[in-house]
Amino acid sequence: MAVRSFAGDLKSLLGHDTGAGLASPAASLSTVHLLHHFQSTASTTLGDSTVQQIMHSHVSHSAWEQPYVMHMLLAVSSAHLKRLAPASNTPEETRLSAVAEAEHWQNGLSLYRAALAAPATRSKQNVDALIGTTFLSVIFAFALEDQIAPDAFLTEYDKSVAHVLIPMAAGSGIIALNEAVRMHDSIAWMPVLRKGNDRCRTYTSQLPGIDGLPPALVRVCALDELSSSANNEYHSILRMLTPLLRLERSVEHFTKLIAFGGRSFSLFRPLLQRRDAKALLLLSYWIALLLQLDQWWLNDTAIHALLPFPASCGYGNYEYLWK
Repeated sequence: MAVRSFAGDLKSLLGHDTGAGLASPAASLSTVHLLHHFQSTASTTLGDSTVQQIMHSHVSHSAWEQPYVMHMLLAVSSAHLKRLAPASNTPEETRLSAVAEAEHWQNGLSLYRAALAAPATRSKQNVDALIGTTFLSVIFAFALEDQIAPDAFLTEYDKSVAHVLIPMAAGSGIIALNEAVRMHDSIAWMPVLRKGNDRCRTYTSQLPGIDGLPPALVRVCALDELSSSANNEYHSILRMLTPLLRLERSVEHFTKLIAFGGRSFSLFRPLLQRRDAKALLLLSYWIALLLQLDQWWLNDTAIHALLPFPASCGYGNYEYLWK
Protein backbone atom coordinates (compact mmCIF):
# COMPACT_ATOMS: atom_id res chain seq x y z
CA MET A 1 0.00 0.00 0.00
CA ALA A 2 2.88 2.34 0.75
CA VAL A 3 4.33 1.72 -2.71
CA ARG A 4 0.98 2.36 -4.37
CA SER A 5 0.59 5.58 -2.40
CA PHE A 6 4.07 6.60 -3.52
CA ALA A 7 3.11 5.78 -7.11
CA GLY A 8 0.02 7.95 -6.71
CA ASP A 9 2.18 10.87 -5.60
CA LEU A 10 4.38 10.41 -8.65
CA LYS A 11 1.40 10.26 -10.99
CA SER A 12 -0.01 13.40 -9.40
CA LEU A 13 3.30 15.21 -9.91
CA LEU A 14 3.62 14.18 -13.55
CA GLY A 15 -0.12 14.64 -14.18
CA HIS A 16 -1.14 15.04 -17.81
CA ASP A 17 2.52 15.02 -18.85
CA THR A 18 2.59 11.25 -18.40
CA GLY A 19 2.25 9.56 -21.78
CA ALA A 20 -0.19 6.81 -22.58
CA GLY A 21 2.52 4.20 -22.17
CA LEU A 22 3.12 5.29 -18.57
CA ALA A 23 -0.46 5.72 -17.38
CA SER A 24 -1.44 2.19 -16.31
CA PRO A 25 -1.22 1.01 -12.66
CA ALA A 26 1.57 -1.42 -13.60
CA ALA A 27 3.47 1.39 -15.34
CA SER A 28 3.04 3.61 -12.27
CA LEU A 29 4.68 0.96 -10.09
CA SER A 30 7.42 0.63 -12.70
CA THR A 31 8.00 4.38 -12.41
CA VAL A 32 8.49 3.99 -8.65
CA HIS A 33 11.08 1.32 -9.44
CA LEU A 34 12.85 3.72 -11.86
CA LEU A 35 12.99 6.43 -9.22
CA HIS A 36 14.37 4.03 -6.63
CA HIS A 37 16.93 2.75 -9.13
CA PHE A 38 18.14 6.29 -9.79
CA GLN A 39 18.53 7.09 -6.11
CA SER A 40 20.16 3.80 -5.14
CA THR A 41 22.26 2.97 -8.21
CA ALA A 42 22.20 5.18 -11.32
CA SER A 43 23.09 8.39 -9.47
CA THR A 44 26.36 6.79 -8.35
CA THR A 45 27.40 6.28 -11.99
CA LEU A 46 27.07 9.88 -13.19
CA GLY A 47 30.16 12.04 -13.32
CA ASP A 48 32.72 12.70 -10.60
CA SER A 49 32.17 12.37 -6.85
CA THR A 50 30.71 15.88 -6.54
CA VAL A 51 28.22 15.35 -9.36
CA GLN A 52 27.21 11.97 -7.96
CA GLN A 53 26.45 13.49 -4.57
CA ILE A 54 24.36 16.28 -6.09
CA MET A 55 22.48 13.81 -8.30
CA HIS A 56 21.72 11.57 -5.32
CA SER A 57 20.58 14.30 -2.98
CA HIS A 58 19.64 17.61 -4.57
CA VAL A 59 18.44 16.41 -7.99
CA SER A 60 16.37 13.62 -6.47
CA HIS A 61 14.80 16.18 -4.12
CA SER A 62 14.13 18.85 -6.76
CA ALA A 63 12.50 16.21 -8.98
CA TRP A 64 9.52 16.27 -6.60
CA GLU A 65 9.19 20.03 -7.17
CA GLN A 66 9.65 20.24 -10.94
CA PRO A 67 8.11 17.64 -13.32
CA TYR A 68 10.76 18.29 -15.99
CA VAL A 69 13.48 17.24 -13.54
CA MET A 70 11.55 14.08 -12.66
CA HIS A 71 11.04 13.15 -16.31
CA MET A 72 14.74 13.59 -17.13
CA LEU A 73 15.77 11.69 -14.00
CA LEU A 74 13.49 8.80 -14.99
CA ALA A 75 14.79 8.87 -18.59
CA VAL A 76 18.38 8.46 -17.37
CA SER A 77 17.33 5.71 -14.96
CA SER A 78 15.52 3.89 -17.79
CA ALA A 79 18.58 4.17 -20.04
CA HIS A 80 20.77 2.72 -17.30
CA LEU A 81 18.41 -0.21 -16.69
CA LYS A 82 18.31 -0.92 -20.42
CA ARG A 83 22.12 -1.15 -20.47
CA LEU A 84 22.02 -3.54 -17.51
CA ALA A 85 19.54 -5.87 -19.26
CA PRO A 86 20.75 -6.72 -22.81
CA ALA A 87 17.93 -7.28 -25.28
CA SER A 88 19.14 -10.80 -26.07
CA ASN A 89 18.55 -11.87 -22.45
CA THR A 90 15.41 -9.99 -21.43
CA PRO A 91 13.73 -8.58 -24.57
CA GLU A 92 10.46 -7.60 -22.89
CA GLU A 93 12.17 -5.81 -19.99
CA THR A 94 14.44 -4.02 -22.44
CA ARG A 95 11.45 -2.99 -24.56
CA LEU A 96 9.62 -1.55 -21.55
CA SER A 97 12.74 0.36 -20.48
CA ALA A 98 13.10 1.73 -24.02
CA VAL A 99 9.47 2.91 -24.08
CA ALA A 100 9.78 4.60 -20.69
CA GLU A 101 13.11 6.11 -21.72
CA ALA A 102 11.66 7.66 -24.89
CA GLU A 103 8.50 9.01 -23.24
CA HIS A 104 10.30 10.52 -20.25
CA TRP A 105 12.96 12.02 -22.53
CA GLN A 106 10.30 13.60 -24.76
CA ASN A 107 8.19 14.92 -21.86
CA GLY A 108 11.23 16.15 -19.95
CA LEU A 109 12.62 18.13 -22.87
CA SER A 110 9.23 19.61 -23.71
CA LEU A 111 8.62 20.79 -20.14
CA TYR A 112 12.21 22.00 -19.81
CA ARG A 113 11.91 24.19 -22.92
CA ALA A 114 8.62 25.58 -21.62
CA ALA A 115 10.25 26.36 -18.27
CA LEU A 116 13.08 28.26 -19.95
CA ALA A 117 10.55 30.28 -21.94
CA ALA A 118 8.66 31.36 -18.80
CA PRO A 119 10.32 34.26 -16.90
CA ALA A 120 8.78 33.15 -13.60
CA THR A 121 10.34 29.70 -13.92
CA ARG A 122 13.80 31.23 -14.38
CA SER A 123 13.63 32.74 -10.90
CA LYS A 124 16.48 32.32 -8.41
CA GLN A 125 14.89 29.40 -6.57
CA ASN A 126 14.66 27.36 -9.79
CA VAL A 127 18.24 27.82 -11.01
CA ASP A 128 19.51 24.59 -9.45
CA ALA A 129 16.64 22.59 -10.97
CA LEU A 130 17.35 24.03 -14.43
CA ILE A 131 21.08 23.31 -14.18
CA GLY A 132 20.42 19.80 -12.90
CA THR A 133 18.11 19.10 -15.83
CA THR A 134 20.75 20.39 -18.25
CA PHE A 135 23.33 18.00 -16.80
CA LEU A 136 20.85 15.12 -17.03
CA SER A 137 20.15 16.02 -20.66
CA VAL A 138 23.89 15.88 -21.44
CA ILE A 139 24.17 12.43 -19.83
CA PHE A 140 21.10 11.13 -21.62
CA ALA A 141 22.25 12.56 -24.97
CA PHE A 142 25.48 10.56 -24.69
CA ALA A 143 23.48 7.44 -23.82
CA LEU A 144 21.63 7.79 -27.14
CA GLU A 145 24.86 7.00 -29.02
CA ASP A 146 24.26 3.25 -28.74
CA GLN A 147 21.34 3.68 -31.13
CA ILE A 148 23.65 4.45 -34.07
CA ALA A 149 24.18 1.51 -36.41
CA PRO A 150 27.84 0.44 -36.90
CA ASP A 151 27.74 1.30 -40.62
CA ALA A 152 25.71 4.51 -40.20
CA PHE A 153 28.55 6.82 -41.23
CA LEU A 154 28.89 4.94 -44.51
CA THR A 155 25.21 4.79 -45.38
CA GLU A 156 23.71 7.94 -43.80
CA TYR A 157 26.57 10.29 -43.01
CA ASP A 158 24.65 13.56 -42.61
CA LYS A 159 22.03 12.00 -40.37
CA SER A 160 24.70 10.26 -38.30
CA VAL A 161 26.71 13.46 -37.81
CA ALA A 162 23.59 15.26 -36.61
CA HIS A 163 23.04 12.42 -34.12
CA VAL A 164 26.65 12.44 -32.92
CA LEU A 165 26.52 16.20 -32.36
CA ILE A 166 23.53 15.89 -29.99
CA PRO A 167 25.72 15.41 -26.86
CA MET A 168 27.85 18.42 -27.80
CA ALA A 169 24.72 20.49 -28.46
CA ALA A 170 23.36 19.42 -25.07
CA GLY A 171 26.64 20.47 -23.49
CA SER A 172 26.39 23.87 -25.13
CA GLY A 173 23.04 24.17 -23.36
CA ILE A 174 24.89 24.91 -20.14
CA ILE A 175 26.53 27.89 -21.85
CA ALA A 176 23.18 29.02 -23.25
CA LEU A 177 21.54 28.59 -19.84
CA ASN A 178 24.02 31.08 -18.42
CA GLU A 179 22.45 33.70 -20.70
CA ALA A 180 18.93 32.90 -19.50
CA VAL A 181 19.49 32.67 -15.74
CA ARG A 182 22.03 33.84 -13.17
CA MET A 183 24.19 30.74 -12.77
CA HIS A 184 25.89 32.32 -9.75
CA ASP A 185 22.56 32.02 -7.93
CA SER A 186 23.07 28.25 -7.91
CA ILE A 187 23.72 26.75 -4.49
CA ALA A 188 24.06 23.06 -5.31
CA TRP A 189 25.88 23.23 -8.66
CA MET A 190 28.48 25.97 -8.18
CA PRO A 191 31.19 23.53 -6.96
CA VAL A 192 30.73 21.58 -10.20
CA LEU A 193 30.60 24.64 -12.46
CA ARG A 194 33.84 25.92 -10.96
CA LYS A 195 35.57 22.67 -11.92
CA GLY A 196 35.03 23.44 -15.60
CA ASN A 197 37.97 25.86 -15.67
CA ASP A 198 40.65 27.37 -13.46
CA ARG A 199 41.56 30.92 -12.47
CA CYS A 200 43.94 31.19 -15.40
CA ARG A 201 41.16 30.24 -17.86
CA THR A 202 43.40 27.43 -19.06
CA TYR A 203 40.56 25.39 -20.56
CA THR A 204 39.04 28.27 -22.55
CA SER A 205 42.32 29.85 -23.70
CA GLN A 206 42.36 31.46 -27.15
CA LEU A 207 46.04 32.43 -27.04
CA PRO A 208 47.28 32.98 -30.63
CA GLY A 209 50.23 31.03 -31.97
CA ILE A 210 51.38 27.49 -31.24
CA ASP A 211 53.11 27.82 -27.88
CA GLY A 212 52.31 24.74 -25.78
CA LEU A 213 50.37 22.93 -28.52
CA PRO A 214 51.33 19.34 -29.49
CA PRO A 215 53.77 19.62 -32.45
CA ALA A 216 52.27 16.60 -34.23
CA LEU A 217 48.78 18.14 -34.20
CA VAL A 218 50.21 21.55 -35.07
CA ARG A 219 51.65 20.05 -38.26
CA VAL A 220 48.44 18.21 -39.14
CA CYS A 221 46.36 21.36 -38.68
CA ALA A 222 48.90 23.57 -40.52
CA LEU A 223 49.31 25.99 -37.62
CA ASP A 224 52.17 28.46 -37.12
CA GLU A 225 53.17 31.38 -34.90
CA LEU A 226 50.63 33.65 -36.59
CA SER A 227 47.68 31.25 -36.30
CA SER A 228 44.61 32.26 -34.33
CA SER A 229 40.90 31.57 -34.12
CA ALA A 230 40.42 34.27 -36.76
CA ASN A 231 42.54 32.68 -39.49
CA ASN A 232 42.56 28.93 -38.73
CA GLU A 233 39.40 26.93 -38.02
CA TYR A 234 41.25 24.29 -35.99
CA HIS A 235 43.16 26.67 -33.72
CA SER A 236 40.44 27.21 -31.08
CA ILE A 237 39.63 23.51 -30.92
CA LEU A 238 43.25 22.49 -30.45
CA ARG A 239 43.91 25.28 -27.94
CA MET A 240 41.03 24.00 -25.74
CA LEU A 241 41.84 20.33 -26.33
CA THR A 242 45.54 20.54 -25.42
CA PRO A 243 45.18 21.10 -21.63
CA LEU A 244 42.78 18.14 -21.50
CA LEU A 245 45.45 15.91 -23.04
CA ARG A 246 47.77 16.84 -20.17
CA LEU A 247 45.32 15.85 -17.42
CA GLU A 248 45.85 12.69 -15.41
CA ARG A 249 43.33 9.95 -16.07
CA SER A 250 40.68 10.52 -13.43
CA VAL A 251 36.90 10.75 -13.32
CA GLU A 252 37.40 13.84 -11.13
CA HIS A 253 38.16 15.74 -14.37
CA PHE A 254 34.65 14.93 -15.63
CA THR A 255 33.44 18.54 -15.76
CA LYS A 256 36.44 19.81 -17.71
CA LEU A 257 36.10 17.05 -20.29
CA ILE A 258 32.34 17.44 -20.72
CA ALA A 259 32.62 21.23 -20.89
CA PHE A 260 34.87 20.93 -23.95
CA GLY A 261 32.00 19.42 -25.93
CA GLY A 262 29.71 22.37 -25.25
CA ARG A 263 32.42 24.94 -25.90
CA SER A 264 33.52 23.42 -29.20
CA PHE A 265 30.10 22.42 -30.59
CA SER A 266 29.76 25.44 -32.89
CA LEU A 267 33.35 24.94 -34.10
CA PHE A 268 33.01 21.24 -34.90
CA ARG A 269 29.59 21.34 -36.52
CA PRO A 270 30.49 22.95 -39.89
CA LEU A 271 33.71 20.92 -40.11
CA LEU A 272 31.99 17.58 -39.52
CA GLN A 273 29.18 18.43 -41.89
CA ARG A 274 31.69 18.72 -44.70
CA ARG A 275 33.48 15.51 -43.62
CA ASP A 276 36.67 17.23 -42.55
CA ALA A 277 39.24 14.57 -41.66
CA LYS A 278 41.28 16.82 -39.34
CA ALA A 279 38.19 17.69 -37.32
CA LEU A 280 37.32 14.00 -37.03
CA LEU A 281 40.85 13.34 -35.76
CA LEU A 282 40.59 16.04 -33.08
CA LEU A 283 37.13 14.82 -32.09
CA SER A 284 38.44 11.27 -31.73
CA TYR A 285 41.03 12.45 -29.19
CA TRP A 286 38.29 14.01 -27.07
CA ILE A 287 36.18 10.86 -27.31
CA ALA A 288 39.18 8.78 -26.24
CA LEU A 289 39.62 11.01 -23.19
CA LEU A 290 35.94 10.55 -22.31
CA LEU A 291 36.27 6.79 -22.56
CA GLN A 292 38.91 6.93 -19.82
CA LEU A 293 36.18 8.05 -17.41
CA ASP A 294 34.68 4.56 -17.62
CA GLN A 295 31.05 5.67 -17.37
CA TRP A 296 28.31 3.44 -18.81
CA TRP A 297 26.70 6.28 -20.73
CA LEU A 298 30.01 7.13 -22.45
CA ASN A 299 30.99 3.59 -23.44
CA ASP A 300 29.64 1.51 -26.29
CA THR A 301 31.54 -1.75 -25.79
CA ALA A 302 30.19 -3.29 -28.99
CA ILE A 303 31.90 -0.59 -31.05
CA HIS A 304 35.11 -0.56 -28.98
CA ALA A 305 35.63 -4.25 -29.67
CA LEU A 306 35.76 -3.55 -33.42
CA LEU A 307 38.38 -0.80 -33.31
CA PRO A 308 41.76 -2.62 -33.09
CA PHE A 309 42.07 -3.37 -36.82
CA PRO A 310 41.28 0.12 -38.17
CA ALA A 311 43.46 1.60 -35.43
CA SER A 312 46.37 -0.48 -36.75
CA CYS A 313 45.98 1.14 -40.19
CA GLY A 314 45.32 -2.27 -41.67
CA TYR A 315 48.42 -4.02 -40.32
CA GLY A 316 46.75 -5.82 -37.45
CA ASN A 317 44.70 -8.99 -37.30
CA TYR A 318 40.92 -8.88 -37.66
CA GLU A 319 40.03 -12.49 -36.95
CA TYR A 320 38.17 -11.22 -33.88
CA LEU A 321 35.38 -10.16 -36.23
CA TRP A 322 34.41 -13.80 -36.66
CA LYS A 323 34.50 -14.71 -32.98
